[in-house]
Amino acid sequence: MPILYIFAGVTGAGKSTLTQSQFNKVITYKVNADEISRRNGWDWHDDSKNLSAM
Repeated sequence: MPILYIFAGVTGAGKSTLTQSQFNKVITYKVNADEISRRNGWDWHDDSKNLSAM
């Protein structure tokens, strides 16, 4: 049976650091909202885009 690990937390909590270190050997697929945002040119700092997303 597959195992699903979910790492959630506030900015700067160390989620990326954790997944890049010891868990890197067992992770076969990773979803990272920051990476998706950067790839698509999205900027969560832009208030107008945040409002339109609601």
